[in-house]
Amino acid sequence: MLFDPTAADSGYDVTQHRSTSGGRQPDDGLAEPDHLLGRDTFGAEYGPYLIPRFFRWEGGRLSVVYAHSSWNPYKVHLMRSVLISPGSMAGRPDRGAGLPRPTIRNGNFDDGIDGWERLGTPFRVVTLESRHYVSSYVPQGPGEQNGEDAQGVLYQDFTLDNHATTLCFRIQGGGVFTPGDFQRRNVASVRLYHGNEIVRESFGWNSDAYQDVRWDIREFAGEPLRLVIADDATGPWGFIDAANFRLAGDNCEGGQP
Repeated sequence: MLFDPTAADSGYDVTQHRSTSGGRQPDDGLAEPDHLLGRDTFGAEYGPYLIPRFFRWEGGRLSVVYAHSSWNPYKVHLMRSVLISPGSMAGRPDRGAGLPRPTIRNGNFDDGIDGWERLGTPFRVVTLESRHYVSSYVPQGPGEQNGEDAQGVLYQDFTLDNHATTLCFRIQGGGVFTPGDFQRRNVASVRLYHGNEIVRESFGWNSDAYQDVRWDIREFAGEPLRLVIADDATGPWGFIDAANFRLAGDNCEGGQP
């Protein structure tokens, strides 16, 4: 078995979208909202084409490279697996070792938006049922934009060590758009950037209920990342609410706020 799409190789939640079953499971940030069969279509691995010209012998181990396609997101991933002799121990690089423990500053918005860099819309913090959440919906005042048309960005940067593997939070809103809106990035979402590439992105479900989100980000250990709450959308539900950002180990239990 070279690649297991489930727990062994973390195919789902890392390269393939795990269906949220109508919102009952945390979103993994891998779904494509404009997918032909709907944004919650499952990942469906296929197309494992070997690329022998990239194979390498590395210290008695054979490193093989192959393509791995996924149905959602509809992409081709370039994969590498290292084959070792039976009974040998497979060591992995301990990326991120020795780095300071990363934190999401003011992830609960208890201190307003302190700790977050801001561009555009003056995001506001609202309290509901003793929980703070940040919202890009700004009530309309004289001469101001409609609250759903206001646009802006909150962001902060951090670098993963070798312990933080999961980023968790909750979102709501920003769920009504067409495929054309998505292609033009006329959307509201929470995004994770690795360099200039969006590697995780989650959208609200256009309801008053929050959606729990859990991103597996262990593949970026030792790498600088940018967490972005972005409202590029206009029109109905053209806003995003977010709360309770935290980094944790394999799950969100006991993670730091």
